[in-house]
Parts: sequence; structure tokens; C-alpha cells
Amino acid sequence: EASLFQGLVSAKEEKWDEAAQYLTGALPDIADYPKPVREDIYLIAGGALNSAGNPIAAQRFADALRLDQPRSDARDRLTYLDGHIKLRAGERDLALALWASLSDSSLDDIKARSQFDLVEERLKGGELKPAEAIAALEALRFVNRGGDFEFKLLRKLGGLYLGENQARKGLV
Repeated sequence: EASLFQGLVSAKEEKWDEAAQYLTGALPDIADYPKPVREDIYLIAGGALNSAGNPIAAQRFADALRLDQPRSDARDRLTYLDGHIKLRAGERDLALALWASLSDSSLDDIKARSQFDLVEERLKGGELKPAEAIAALEALRFVNRGGDFEFKLLRKLGGLYLGENQARKGLV
């Protein structure tokens, strides 16, 4: 259990390689943990392993959550994680489709993050022009306020505005 929780703490600190070392070793059976705790473990561990570059190990945690019949909010979080796993595994179109399906999620953080990732990936792929990306990202500004996400969103918007010769909006 120490390895499991050290891995989860490392994941929360975004130390992906360290988290992966703990989470790919021998882990306890978490079947006796309360369902909300199990769901969090599956999601955090899957996200950490995927971020560390191991989508196959991440998929094992995602599949375990899927078999555990997650609650509706955990299903949306799982869909978001599945999108990242598919993207890392080279299935970009499927990842984009998964994130697009979350546009009506009742979870503000998942709705905002999935749509941000969708816009960012489509922008990288040349499917969106910067002006279109700006409009889509502006729509997300008030969906999920505060924390690292809002800063990331505003930083991206600022860069896009500056790239479109709209210095005033970019600086704001």
C-alpha cells in the first residue's frame, strides 16, 4: 500500500516518472476500498502512467475502472482520460471524438479541460485557424475558474491574440 500511495502523491505533484515507478510495481488489491476512493485511484494512476509515456499501463487502470461500473461523474472523467490514452497511443481521431463528446458534461472542470484539449490539438493539426481557436477558448473562460487551468487557458489565449496582432487583448 505504501507504493500505491507514494505513486498517487507523486502523481498529484505531477512527478510522472516517479509516480510510474511506484504504480507499475506490486500494488495491493483495492477492491475493499470504498467506491469513490477506488475511482480516484484508477483515474489518478491511469493519468500518471499515461503522462509518463506508458499508455498500455494506463489503459489497465482505465479498464479496471470501467469494470467497476463507475458513477456518472467518474464516467466523464474516464472518457477524458481515455482521450489522453488514445492520443498517446496514436489514435488522434478517436481522442478528439472522445473529448468532443464531453462538451455537455455536467462536470465543469472536465467540460473545460476536454474542450481546451480538443481546441489545442485541432490547432496543432491545422484544423482550426487561430481566430477560430480564440473564439472557442473565449467560450471556456468562465466555465471553470481558478487554479492552474484558468492560468493555462489565459496564457494560451494571450499567445493566440498576440499571434493575431491583437496586442492589447493578448496582454489583458
